[in-house]
Amino acid sequence: MGRIVLYIAVSLDGYIARPDGAVDWLDPFNDQGTDYGYAEFVRGVGASIMGRRTWEHSMAYGGTGAPGKPSFVLTRQGPGPVTQQPVHYVNLPVPELASQARASAGASDVWLIGGGDVARQFSAAGQIDLYRIFVIPVLLGNGLPLWPGSGPEQALRLLHSESWHTGVTELRYQPA
Repeated sequence: MGRIVLYIAVSLDGYIARPDGAVDWLDPFNDQGTDYGYAEFVRGVGASIMGRRTWEHSMAYGGTGAPGKPSFVLTRQGPGPVTQQPVHYVNLPVPELASQARASAGASDVWLIGGGDVARQFSAAGQIDLYRIFVIPVLLGNGLPLWPGSGPEQALRLLHSESWHTGVTELRYQPA
């Protein structure tokens, strides 16, 4: 089975979105002639997991995870809108959801998209195999944090770092 990979952008001060969930602050970095390895990453994804608010915001921006691949949307609400790609609205314990998503992805990776609370829950449950954090050179000052609340301490091991001419830096970690 594939790995669960948190692939996410974060401002230098730790936010993944503005207070209203908007990610327009990423737009100037998306128009700089590099995709930061995104296309290659998405080709290796067999399923995605995200929270309900992240799902709704991604639909508003025209994206829904890995195109044509199943998405698991963690929600306490009922099913949401029907889309062209397979969507599973679930309210499961993290280990069970991780197992289902891994099985659905087969040998491919599972993209843990976010938001912050979902990332925190998966990290606390030991269900993230690889952290791909893209630090964006912006101080938002306020917003939705990558790691809201508290969780258990977890040591990570740096595998790789890369910087681009835009000032974006990717940090890849795995649990130690």
